[in-house]
Amino acid sequence: MLYRAKSKPGQVKSGEWRRLIFLAMVVILGLSYLSARLQRWEEKESEPKAERPLRSRDPDVALGERARLLLQGGESPERVVERMDRERGELSQDDAVTGDAGNPFEEDPSILAAVEDWKVDVIEQEAFYYLLQQVQEVELSEQRQRADSDSVRWQEMKEAPATCRGRFVQVKGRVIKSWQQLTEQFPNRSGLPWVWMYVVADGRKGYMVAVAEKIREVRAGPNGDAVQLTGVFFKGHAYLTESEERGTRPRGLPLLVARQLDPLHMPNYLESYPVEMAWIAVSAIVLAALVLGVALWRSRQSSQEFEQRQLERRKQKFLQRQAASAGDVAEPTAAGQAVAPAEDVESPAAEPPAPSTHDAQEGNSP
Repeated sequence: MLYRAKSKPGQVKSGEWRRLIFLAMVVILGLSYLSARLQRWEEKESEPKAERPLRSRDPDVALGERARLLLQGGESPERVVERMDRERGELSQDDAVTGDAGNPFEEDPSILAAVEDWKVDVIEQEAFYYLLQQVQEVELSEQRQRADSDSVRWQEMKEAPATCRGRFVQVKGRVIKSWQQLTEQFPNRSGLPWVWMYVVADGRKGYMVAVAEKIREVRAGPNGDAVQLTGVFFKGHAYLTESEERGTRPRGLPLLVARQLDPLHMPNYLESYPVEMAWIAVSAIVLAALVLGVALWRSRQSSQEFEQRQLERRKQKFLQRQAASAGDVAEPTAAGQAVAPAEDVESPAAEPPAPSTHDAQEGNSP
């Protein structure tokens, strides 16, 4: 065939398919972002608030919380009552828990000499309470200065923990896990009936942190709250998770003791913009999708009209070439019919040809 349409009516070309796929990807990404952002917002709205004091030195509050945690951990009520009675009797003789004991903190590095690293689930209680008292009574400004001068690195705490023990360190990261843990002995020199434990991750570097004072609620998880802290290095701590059994290879993290966790602003793809900005962004995506869809429809219509015009032009050129070819064949035949009779007609005005010299000589010869 000398002419044909490039595409059938209603057929989508490959270029249009690519644009439609790109449009679908944009819409899906926008809706996914909106869903994740709204989910994050709903989680923040439903986040439980602290209904009890974050930290209390009141003996009754401390003992009541300790009893609740013991029962929650599976301790029998009889043993809990017996333990609370014993601790209440000790508190009546030791007012350290109320903060009025008046025993100032004095540094004694020899207390840390008995600490052993990488022992599974072993916490040297005397050294632990000593460091808890230290981070509470030493000013935070002094702790930060000592952390700057010590410059302890995570690799040193993993490979040579004994050389880092008792030195201050600053950490930034996200809270991966958190829980409340009772102190084994109460009362103790730190005056704390419990501590808050956190696992803080800075990239591939992890820390376990025992915190004395909880100043705010902290969300834990793979995308937990970002925090910063200044603490003192206690030991290399080995532990087994609840799902692991004895005999398996334990995990290990540097164990720090700190007064508190402070909030830290770190970029978060779910927190980069407020909810209003998320709605604006999704609205812009939907508007862009509508505009692109209209543009694609108009482009398709224009493409079909253009192809139709091209088809008509090719038809006209084809018909013109056919007409021209037919004219070239008919013109020589007509010319032959007009000239042929003229060859048989002799003109009356024409004179006979003159005889040649040879004929004349033959006629004169005898």
